[in-house]
Amino acid sequence: MVAAQRGRGLAEGEACRPYRLHGLFACTARGSVWHNILTVSKIMDRDELALAYLEQLPFPPYPFQEEAIYSWFSSNQGVLVCAPTGMGKTLIAEAGLYEALQTGKRAYYTTP
Repeated sequence: MVAAQRGRGLAEGEACRPYRLHGLFACTARGSVWHNILTVSKIMDRDELALAYLEQLPFPPYPFQEEAIYSWFSSNQGVLVCAPTGMGKTLIAEAGLYEALQTGKRAYYTTP
């Protein structure tokens, strides 16, 4: 396995020893531990992630939710959702968190 990132004691292209950790592949080299380099399942593009997220929902989303979710997965800048209280804006935020969990990225969710 070749490291996907540079730094933390690992030179570009330097091989490392892969191992499995909590369903993800991780990598150890020169005493550094790298997590989330590759997921066990195939790496999905953003369109596939959007479909996977919508398919796992226990109910059909409202039209504005579906539009915002597709906008999130097709944009590099994010989305701004304005809807009344109780309409389901959190479901859209959860789509971003779903992507972060599936791709091994960090995400923060806050509410007022």
